[in-house]
Amino acid sequence: MAKKSDTADTAGAADLDAIEAIADGAEFDAATLVGDVRDCLLDIVRNRPKPWQQMTSGEQADVARTIEYAAKTTVQKMLDTIIAAQNGITPIRAILESYAEKDGIKAQLKIRAMTDEQSEAAIVGLHKARGKIVTITVADDKDFDGEREEFEPDPDQGGLEFEAGSDEIDESAIDSGDADLGDDDDDGDDALD
Repeated sequence: MAKKSDTADTAGAADLDAIEAIADGAEFDAATLVGDVRDCLLDIVRNRPKPWQQMTSGEQADVARTIEYAAKTTVQKMLDTIIAAQNGITPIRAILESYAEKDGIKAQLKIRAMTDEQSEAAIVGLHKARGKIVTITVADDKDFDGEREEFEPDPDQGGLEFEAGSDEIDESAIDSGDADLGDDDDDGDDALD
Protein backbone atom coordinates (compact mmCIF):
# COMPACT_ATOMS: atom_id res chain seq x y z
CA MET A 1 0.00 0.00 0.00
CA ALA A 2 1.26 3.49 -0.77
CA LYS A 3 2.40 5.54 2.20
CA LYS A 4 0.13 8.51 2.74
CA SER A 5 1.27 11.69 4.41
CA ASP A 6 -0.16 12.83 7.72
CA THR A 7 -2.04 15.57 5.87
CA ALA A 8 -4.55 13.17 4.31
CA ASP A 9 -7.96 13.35 5.93
CA THR A 10 -10.06 10.25 6.59
CA ALA A 11 -12.31 10.72 3.54
CA GLY A 12 -9.29 11.43 1.34
CA ALA A 13 -7.50 8.35 2.67
CA ALA A 14 -10.55 6.23 1.84
CA ASP A 15 -10.49 7.63 -1.71
CA LEU A 16 -6.80 6.77 -2.02
CA ASP A 17 -7.47 3.26 -0.69
CA ALA A 18 -10.18 2.91 -3.37
CA ILE A 19 -7.64 3.84 -6.06
CA GLU A 20 -5.20 1.20 -4.76
CA ALA A 21 -8.03 -1.36 -4.70
CA ILE A 22 -8.75 -0.61 -8.37
CA ALA A 23 -5.15 -1.48 -9.30
CA ASP A 24 -5.15 -4.56 -7.05
CA GLY A 25 -8.43 -5.81 -8.54
CA ALA A 26 -7.66 -5.05 -12.19
CA GLU A 27 -7.69 -8.05 -14.48
CA PHE A 28 -5.66 -8.16 -17.68
CA ASP A 29 -5.94 -10.41 -20.69
CA ALA A 30 -3.48 -10.42 -23.59
CA ALA A 31 -6.23 -10.02 -26.19
CA THR A 32 -7.67 -6.95 -24.46
CA LEU A 33 -4.56 -5.55 -22.72
CA VAL A 34 -4.80 -1.99 -24.03
CA GLY A 35 -8.48 -1.75 -23.14
CA ASP A 36 -7.87 -3.34 -19.74
CA VAL A 37 -5.14 -0.78 -18.92
CA ARG A 38 -7.35 2.05 -20.22
CA ASP A 39 -10.26 0.91 -18.04
CA CYS A 40 -8.01 0.68 -14.98
CA LEU A 41 -6.70 4.21 -15.58
CA LEU A 42 -10.20 5.59 -16.17
CA ASP A 43 -11.40 4.02 -12.91
CA ILE A 44 -8.50 5.70 -11.12
CA VAL A 45 -9.35 9.09 -12.66
CA ARG A 46 -13.02 8.67 -11.71
CA ASN A 47 -12.06 7.94 -8.09
CA ARG A 48 -9.72 10.87 -7.53
CA PRO A 49 -10.66 12.57 -4.27
CA LYS A 50 -11.16 16.00 -5.89
CA PRO A 51 -9.89 18.01 -8.87
CA TRP A 52 -6.10 18.42 -8.96
CA GLN A 53 -6.22 22.22 -8.80
CA GLN A 54 -8.23 22.08 -5.56
CA MET A 55 -5.70 19.84 -3.77
CA THR A 56 -2.96 21.04 -1.47
CA SER A 57 0.58 20.00 -2.37
CA GLY A 58 0.38 17.37 0.41
CA GLU A 59 -2.81 15.92 -1.07
CA GLN A 60 -1.23 15.96 -4.53
CA ALA A 61 1.78 14.07 -3.15
CA ASP A 62 -0.57 11.47 -1.57
CA VAL A 63 -2.38 10.97 -4.87
CA ALA A 64 0.93 10.74 -6.74
CA ARG A 65 2.18 8.01 -4.36
CA THR A 66 -1.10 6.14 -4.77
CA ILE A 67 -0.95 6.42 -8.56
CA GLU A 68 2.68 5.20 -8.43
CA TYR A 69 1.52 2.15 -6.46
CA ALA A 70 -1.21 1.57 -9.05
CA ALA A 71 1.33 1.94 -11.88
CA LYS A 72 3.70 -0.61 -10.30
CA THR A 73 0.85 -3.05 -9.73
CA THR A 74 -0.39 -2.54 -13.29
CA VAL A 75 3.07 -3.06 -14.82
CA GLN A 76 3.54 -6.28 -12.81
CA LYS A 77 0.15 -7.58 -13.95
CA MET A 78 0.82 -6.57 -17.56
CA LEU A 79 4.18 -8.34 -17.48
CA ASP A 80 2.53 -11.52 -16.16
CA THR A 81 -0.16 -11.25 -18.83
CA ILE A 82 2.36 -10.84 -21.66
CA ILE A 83 4.52 -13.72 -20.41
CA ALA A 84 1.46 -15.95 -20.08
CA ALA A 85 0.31 -15.07 -23.60
CA GLN A 86 3.74 -15.82 -25.08
CA ASN A 87 4.19 -19.11 -23.26
CA GLY A 88 0.58 -20.24 -23.07
CA ILE A 89 0.87 -20.80 -19.31
CA THR A 90 0.21 -18.85 -16.16
CA PRO A 91 3.53 -17.55 -14.85
CA ILE A 92 4.56 -18.48 -11.33
CA ARG A 93 6.29 -15.54 -9.69
CA ALA A 94 9.16 -16.57 -7.46
CA ILE A 95 12.25 -15.10 -5.89
CA LEU A 96 15.55 -16.86 -6.51
CA GLU A 97 16.82 -17.38 -2.97
CA SER A 98 19.99 -19.30 -3.75
CA TYR A 99 21.79 -21.47 -6.22
CA ALA A 100 24.74 -23.83 -6.02
CA GLU A 101 27.21 -24.95 -8.66
CA LYS A 102 27.80 -28.53 -7.59
CA ASP A 103 26.81 -31.51 -9.74
CA GLY A 104 25.21 -29.03 -12.14
CA ILE A 105 23.43 -25.92 -11.00
CA LYS A 106 20.70 -26.23 -8.39
CA ALA A 107 18.38 -23.34 -7.68
CA GLN A 108 16.10 -22.70 -4.74
CA LEU A 109 13.06 -20.51 -5.39
CA LYS A 110 10.47 -19.05 -3.04
CA ILE A 111 7.00 -18.54 -4.52
CA ARG A 112 5.71 -15.02 -3.87
CA ALA A 113 2.59 -14.45 -1.79
CA MET A 114 -0.52 -14.53 -3.94
CA THR A 115 -4.27 -14.93 -3.87
CA ASP A 116 -5.83 -18.35 -3.23
CA GLU A 117 -6.71 -18.66 -6.93
CA GLN A 118 -3.15 -17.82 -8.01
CA SER A 119 -1.76 -20.21 -5.38
CA GLU A 120 -3.91 -23.07 -6.70
CA ALA A 121 -2.82 -22.31 -10.29
CA ALA A 122 0.83 -22.26 -9.17
CA ILE A 123 0.49 -25.64 -7.42
CA VAL A 124 -1.14 -27.16 -10.51
CA GLY A 125 1.57 -25.62 -12.72
CA LEU A 126 4.37 -26.93 -10.49
CA HIS A 127 2.77 -30.38 -10.36
CA LYS A 128 2.54 -30.52 -14.17
CA ALA A 129 6.14 -29.32 -14.52
CA ARG A 130 7.62 -31.87 -12.11
CA GLY A 131 10.31 -33.89 -13.85
CA LYS A 132 10.11 -31.73 -16.97
CA ILE A 133 12.44 -29.06 -18.27
CA VAL A 134 11.29 -25.60 -17.24
CA THR A 135 12.49 -22.24 -18.41
CA ILE A 136 13.36 -19.70 -15.77
CA THR A 137 12.92 -16.20 -17.09
CA VAL A 138 14.07 -13.18 -15.20
CA ALA A 139 11.06 -10.91 -15.48
CA ASP A 140 11.10 -8.49 -12.62
CA ASP A 141 8.65 -5.61 -12.76
CA LYS A 142 11.27 -3.56 -10.89
CA ASP A 143 13.17 -3.43 -14.21
CA PHE A 144 10.40 -1.09 -15.36
CA ASP A 145 10.20 0.92 -12.13
CA GLY A 146 12.08 3.99 -13.35
CA GLU A 147 10.74 7.43 -13.98
CA ARG A 148 11.86 10.26 -16.23
CA GLU A 149 11.81 12.70 -13.35
CA GLU A 150 10.62 12.78 -9.77
CA PHE A 151 7.08 14.01 -9.14
CA GLU A 152 6.79 17.57 -7.85
CA PRO A 153 3.35 18.65 -6.58
CA ASP A 154 2.06 22.06 -7.58
CA PRO A 155 2.78 24.61 -4.84
CA ASP A 156 -0.13 25.49 -2.60
CA GLN A 157 -1.88 28.66 -3.63
CA GLY A 158 -1.29 31.54 -1.22
CA GLY A 159 -4.11 33.36 0.49
CA LEU A 160 -5.97 36.10 -1.32
CA GLU A 161 -4.13 39.43 -1.33
CA PHE A 162 -7.12 41.49 -0.18
CA GLU A 163 -9.37 41.60 2.81
CA ALA A 164 -13.03 41.05 2.35
CA GLY A 165 -15.06 44.25 2.74
CA SER A 166 -18.19 44.88 4.74
CA ASP A 167 -21.66 44.87 3.24
CA GLU A 168 -22.55 47.90 5.37
CA ILE A 169 -22.45 51.37 3.82
CA ASP A 170 -20.55 54.07 5.68
CA GLU A 171 -23.30 56.70 6.19
CA SER A 172 -20.79 59.46 7.06
CA ALA A 173 -19.09 59.04 3.67
CA ILE A 174 -22.42 59.38 1.91
CA ASP A 175 -23.32 62.55 3.83
CA SER A 176 -19.94 64.14 3.04
CA GLY A 177 -20.13 63.20 -0.66
CA ASP A 178 -17.00 61.00 -0.49
CA ALA A 179 -18.82 57.72 -1.11
CA ASP A 180 -18.45 56.01 -4.49
CA LEU A 181 -21.84 54.59 -5.29
CA GLY A 182 -20.88 53.48 -8.77
CA ASP A 183 -22.60 56.21 -10.88
CA ASP A 184 -20.16 58.30 -12.89
CA ASP A 185 -22.62 60.01 -15.27
CA ASP A 186 -22.66 63.32 -13.29
CA ASP A 187 -26.41 63.71 -13.47
CA GLY A 188 -26.69 64.19 -9.73
CA ASP A 189 -28.83 61.14 -9.09
CA ASP A 190 -26.04 58.90 -7.73
CA ALA A 191 -28.11 57.50 -4.90
CA LEU A 192 -31.03 56.73 -7.19
CA ASP A 193 -29.12 54.71 -9.85
